[in-house]
Amino acid sequence: MTRSSWHLLLARYNSRKLTATSWVQVLVEAIETALINDVPAPETLTSIMWSCGRLKVDHISSLLVHLRDRLPQVVHQMNAQNLTTFWCSAAKIQEFAEEVDDMIPNLIDAVLEKARDLQPKQISAFVWASGKLDLHPTEVQQIRDNIPGLLSEHDMLQLASKDLANFAFGLAQLDFRDAGVLGKIAKTTIATAKNCKVKTALADLPMIVVSLTRLGYKDVEMSKLLDAVADRLQRPRMLKKMPDWSLAALFWSWPKDGSMQGVRDMQGLLAAEVDKRIGKKLFNVRMLERSWMGPSEWKETRANRKKAA
Repeated sequence: MTRSSWHLLLARYNSRKLTATSWVQVLVEAIETALINDVPAPETLTSIMWSCGRLKVDHISSLLVHLRDRLPQVVHQMNAQNLTTFWCSAAKIQEFAEEVDDMIPNLIDAVLEKARDLQPKQISAFVWASGKLDLHPTEVQQIRDNIPGLLSEHDMLQLASKDLANFAFGLAQLDFRDAGVLGKIAKTTIATAKNCKVKTALADLPMIVVSLTRLGYKDVEMSKLLDAVADRLQRPRMLKKMPDWSLAALFWSWPKDGSMQGVRDMQGLLAAEVDKRIGKKLFNVRMLERSWMGPSEWKETRANRKKAA
């Protein structure tokens, strides 16, 4: 199959018009046959993997074996964007796709080869996805040793707040405790918190605070960070607007034992809003203590609790 044929097939495969199960199945079978008969271009294999991350497991199960088998043939030809996209897609489907476990070593080797080609946003995405993946301890160590330190403070300032928050959360999942990198995250957030948009203040600032708290970061920059966050969030009605997970995570993270000297008191304000929401049964104390898990996992826990009730 020629490259143009691959692209035509992928265009049909990714079409939003293909909602009927029968059509999806026809296309999956066509792609499966193409993977058996031909080695796809790196960007094509990446596009198929990206699509797998967006479809139901029943639709993609037959493709995954062929993706796994073709990956070693093209992975070292992938550019930084291909590798990042493939890695993030793997993180979305690993839970129900054991073939991903076999893909991970090849992907890590290729990423380490091209680590210096990764752009700041790609590094953020790669670290975030690494935190979601179930990795072997040696694989975690390879990532900790080679990827997070690539981001300079200047790079972090160029990132969108969401990307910086995802980077921090990925580091927490990987238990990455390098004070130099964590300090850069804190300094970057201090520099941008005061003038950040409301959506950023309500979602990304709590994510960064909970991530650094989980990592036990208590340098002087952490005190400055908490003061900057408090300054931004003490503006009128900010806490009332805050999503449930953000409020719970910030309450969980905020120092209560006096270990962070000089930090502006936010605990009382947070506690009052938390009490209101617990009273409205928006979440409970147990969920409050589990807010460190992250918003996606926390929402699943809350959904399961509602079903049980």
